[in-house]
Amino acid sequence: MVMVEKKDGSIRLCIEPVDLNKSIKRPHYPIPTLDDVTSKLHGAKVFTKLNARSGYWSILLSDDSSYLMTFSTIYGRYRFKRMPFGIISAQDEFQRRMEDAFEGLEGFEIIIDDMIVYGDTQEEYDERLAAILERALVKGIRFNKEKCEFSVSRVKYFGHVISSEGMQPDPDKI
Repeated sequence: MVMVEKKDGSIRLCIEPVDLNKSIKRPHYPIPTLDDVTSKLHGAKVFTKLNARSGYWSILLSDDSSYLMTFSTIYGRYRFKRMPFGIISAQDEFQRRMEDAFEGLEGFEIIIDDMIVYGDTQEEYDERLAAILERALVKGIRFNKEKCEFSVSRVKYFGHVISSEGMQPDPDKI
């Protein structure tokens, strides 16, 4: 087990299941690239960035899978009941579940736990955001309010600034 410090100073527990990962057949679910996402944003003027709260932890493991996630500490043996970081198939499974949860909604793109909502007009954007938030409520998906931005003309997304003028590198990342 490894503890990794997150950007906000909190700790993330990860496991290093090298042998287990060798045995897992990774589904290789297609993860969109930034180019895939930005090619759909042409003409958009209003944006929201959403971040799924405790993304992988939202995936309950089956009992069989949970027992495979057993680890030992000086205090005893424990097992994860939710998807931990470090499992080779975690990002594929999370992306698939997120896309399934929001299937059929327009003006919304997902890359793992980072989502962008967009619209050409404020009215279109408002309708799309309302539909997305309603679906998230129904599906039990929660958002990290510290990482969300609502109804902005420019949004930082994966190291870039996206606006109606296009995409540019985020100056804070250069």
